[in-house]
Amino acid sequence: MGQRRAIERLECVFRNNLQPGQYPYPFWHDAKKWNDYQRANGITFWIDPYTSKIVIGQFSRQEGADPRLNTASRIPPAFDGNWMWTDGNGEPQPKPTLFVGLFRPDNPYLEKLERTYKDLALTMRNGTCNNCHVPDNPDKMKRLVLLQTPAHAAGEIRRVMAAVRSDRMPLDDTGIEKELDTATKTLLLNFGATFESTVDAAYAWERGN
Repeated sequence: MGQRRAIERLECVFRNNLQPGQYPYPFWHDAKKWNDYQRANGITFWIDPYTSKIVIGQFSRQEGADPRLNTASRIPPAFDGNWMWTDGNGEPQPKPTLFVGLFRPDNPYLEKLERTYKDLALTMRNGTCNNCHVPDNPDKMKRLVLLQTPAHAAGEIRRVMAAVRSDRMPLDDTGIEKELDTATKTLLLNFGATFESTVDAAYAWERGN
């Protein structure tokens, strides 16, 4: 028999009127996904009763909910195929905003984390990382590793760096590992290692304080 899980639901509304760079990634690339978010009026959590950890979280709509939970529909900007971009001020978008929810606001490494993530993000954009590690999962990977947001990158940087160092990515059109050009690999190794060490230092500070 499968393990039973507790189910809890929190009412909420989707903030669909933000600037494009304020979202973690442009999930309006899929019209259905965007509309599902707009229609959602709550988040349902499946919780492991033995560990009290959330196993699954899902935005969903419940009919008959408080009408104040309805979000007025908005048409998002057209998706141009770019998961990351640079705004008119030369800043990478989406904005790498301070790792909210991952580290405390008084963590002394936040400024360096943001700076080193920007360097890494621009390098990934210039490389081939965003051909595969994007939300629509074009290669249908069983485990999709997203790198567009600081929180995603911080959680996966160790695996990413291990793959780059051992030439296990990127993959070519046939799914076979291919070698990165020397300049791109050097930048990824340098910026990635700096970001990785900063993430480790930030976690160490959290544990010690």
